[in-house]
Parts: sequence; structure tokens; C-alpha cells
Amino acid sequence: LTAEPPCSQSVPAVDCGWWRDAIARVLGSGVGESFPDIAGTQSTGDRGGAPNTQPEIPRGSPLHSLVIIPLLARGRTIGVISLGTTSAGRTIDADLAAVASDVASRAAIALDNALLYRKIHEQDRRKNEFLEMLSPELRNPLAPITNAVHVLQNNGSDAKRHDWAREVIGRQVK
Repeated sequence: LTAEPPCSQSVPAVDCGWWRDAIARVLGSGVGESFPDIAGTQSTGDRGGAPNTQPEIPRGSPLHSLVIIPLLARGRTIGVISLGTTSAGRTIDADLAAVASDVASRAAIALDNALLYRKIHEQDRRKNEFLEMLSPELRNPLAPITNAVHVLQNNGSDAKRHDWAREVIGRQVK
């Protein structure tokens, strides 16, 4: 689940209230939470909110343990990754948590890069639209200026034509 709009719908299947609340807390604080033994002890995790129902992965088995890790990029939380085990004999130990944190860090960088790329693409599109709108406004005065310069270059010492050309250039520049 992420905090940015189009991605905020990436985990619509989490219909367990305390899990959604834990995700919201991690999104808000940027600090991960763990639930080492959901089924056996009804753990309160690191930050409170004792689970009273055992969550299930979408179309899957009940979870035994769960960790929610923030996706941190450039000093802000842009989402979370939830990692759970479905086997009572398997828990999320320090090694698995370290791997999950590394994956979360890489995912955050990739997601942030994608968001930056989209933002740059949008700014480039707006710049192109602006230039398309501006180009006729620049072309209209440039045509008479170009003609006036041509007159100045090709008409030797004709003072009357030189005065006319200077007036055209001055008027079009203004």
C-alpha cells in the first residue's frame, strides 16, 4: 500500500481492520511494525493494536507472523511492504527481516524513480505545449524583421529604405 494516489489501491484485498490500521501507522510514522506470532499469542506488535482476527493473504492461508516495512525514499514514506509467513514453524527472524528491509529499500528507490520519471515526463509535455503555443507568436514578428534585414543587406545606400527597415524592425521587436 502506498501513500501516493494511483498506487494507493495496490492492496485493496486487506480487509482486516488491525492490519489496515498497522499499515496506516507505518505510512504515517515511517517506522516498521512486526507481529511475530499472530495466531498463538495475539501479539500486539511493536506499536499496539492487538489483532483480534487472524488475517489471511488474499486467496491464501492464514498468516502466522507479519512484518510491515516502510518504503522510504528521499526522507518520506511512499508506501509499505507487508511480509508474512503462513507456517507456524517459520517466523520472521533477523536475517529475513534484514533481507526484507533491503528489498523494501530497493523497491522504494525504484518506485520513487518511477514517480520522478512520470513527473519529468509531465513537465516535458507541458513545456512542449507551451512552446507550441508560443511559436506562432514568435514567428509572426520575425517574418517582417527578416524582410527588413534582407532590405538592409541588399539596398546599398538608399536612406529611405534603410529608415523603413529600421522602423519595421523596431515596431516588430516592441
